[in-house]
Amino acid sequence: MTGEAPPPTWFREWAERTGHVFFKVRIEPGLTVDFISESVLELTGFSAAELIAQPTVLMDRLLPPHNADSLGEAIADGRIEIDVEFGFHHRGGHPVRAHLVAGVHRLAGAGVVVEGIAYDITSAHEARERAEQSEEWFRLSFEKSMIGMCVVAPGGRFLMCNQALCQMLGRDEAELTQQTWLEVTYPPDVQVDLDLVNKVLAGESSGFQLLKRFVRSDGAIVWGDLTTAVLNDSQGQPSLWISQVVDVTARIEAEQALAASEEKYRLLAENVSDIVLHLDAGRVQWVSPSLKRSLGWDPRDWVGRPVAEFHHPDDVTRVQESRARLRGGETPIVRVRVLAADGTYHWVAGHAAAYRAPSAGADESVVSLRVIDADVAREQELDRRANYDELTGLLTRRALFDSFDLLQERASASAPKHMAALFCDLDDFKRINDTYGHSFGDEVLRTVAQRLLGVIRQGDLGARMGGDEVLVVLHNTAHVTEAQTIAERIRTELAEPIDGPSGQVRVTASIGVAMVRPGESADDLIARADAAMYQAKRSRGAGVVAVE
Repeated sequence: MTGEAPPPTWFREWAERTGHVFFKVRIEPGLTVDFISESVLELTGFSAAELIAQPTVLMDRLLPPHNADSLGEAIADGRIEIDVEFGFHHRGGHPVRAHLVAGVHRLAGAGVVVEGIAYDITSAHEARERAEQSEEWFRLSFEKSMIGMCVVAPGGRFLMCNQALCQMLGRDEAELTQQTWLEVTYPPDVQVDLDLVNKVLAGESSGFQLLKRFVRSDGAIVWGDLTTAVLNDSQGQPSLWISQVVDVTARIEAEQALAASEEKYRLLAENVSDIVLHLDAGRVQWVSPSLKRSLGWDPRDWVGRPVAEFHHPDDVTRVQESRARLRGGETPIVRVRVLAADGTYHWVAGHAAAYRAPSAGADESVVSLRVIDADVAREQELDRRANYDELTGLLTRRALFDSFDLLQERASASAPKHMAALFCDLDDFKRINDTYGHSFGDEVLRTVAQRLLGVIRQGDLGARMGGDEVLVVLHNTAHVTEAQTIAERIRTELAEPIDGPSGQVRVTASIGVAMVRPGESADDLIARADAAMYQAKRSRGAGVVAVE
């Protein structure tokens, strides 16, 4: 583009499609906008027509004084290329950052012309600022942290160490960055550390936590709770190791002193089958060696840790209630599940009593735990046999009556909740037993039970009353039509074919529906539903008969 000729049509179209702002501006003599692409509207809020009509807007609104001065200096210096970033405020008020690339031409008889492009770099600029701010936050967090922190190269040499770690190890950063982590590790702990590092290098983990010993510059041993994570490069190879080290020397020494004071009880503790714990505010101070025999843990795995860490999550509330009773002067006995070293949970019976030593704190206690898995298993099996039908897995008649009473108690204690009974009887089930044998008949009953449980809603009850009779109690069912709808769904589901010894077999059911009456007993409700079921059978095809 030279002289006064406008840009060719193809150039204008290309300029508009890129989204960049293409321009040609005369700045001497006078300020004239020869051409500017329509994309300037999105960048600045001003249309091309406005800027052509009012060229001073470019200087007054879009180029703050320092940016205009830079442009003027470039022209005065005789530079023919300009590549700068500058900021301004969009017509709508929000800040914009732009990149300008232009050429300066001095044309014979036409003054000075600036031609080039400008484009929005606001997002990239903000991202760069955020990255710089993030780096500054990391630097301050690293340097000012009360926890020892370091960055280690893949070869093991320290790259960065904060002041807390330097104080812990008795060395300054200049000295540490000339050493490797192996040189400051207590020799007996080196192999454990190496094994964990090798697991990370093998891709088995992304980091590890380790309680280990370090050697200070004066030869003293300090204990550190080390947490390490690896940062991989784009090829998935370790590029940096980031570590935090908490000085736990005082805690470990206290634990060691406590262990020494407990030595006098060693012979007694080793011969006790129950697990005995000394707790202070719920934290394990000592645990008997029988922990290893009963649950597979080394006692040191528990010492210093809250005992709640080893309880099943569902039992935490029960344990908290037990502790509250203990503080109230009781000696509670509680059943909870405790984590074994192999990751499984075992039932234990726990007996707690306040620790009565003269120096004991207000929240210290002694707890004995006895593994009772076998007792619980027997009780659960007895409960299952008492409450669930062995063949179908449905509730037994007795369990249903107990559940019915409970539902009625809840209804009267809160708001009335309507219930309905569906009495289901399989049609011609005797023929199935006679034709295919009782083994297949049992399979049919199991299939019927599974399908029925798949239809009824959460909170509804299903029970085998005997033989081929099944009873469903619908909870919170307000209308008989709703109960009939569920009954029809049950009939439809049960009618799906079942693969038999010599082809498919279809099972149909007759169902009687009865809505519970205020104060009605389970026996009376079931009797009315049973009577309705016999009406359904006599109707030969009705399938479902309901009574109020």
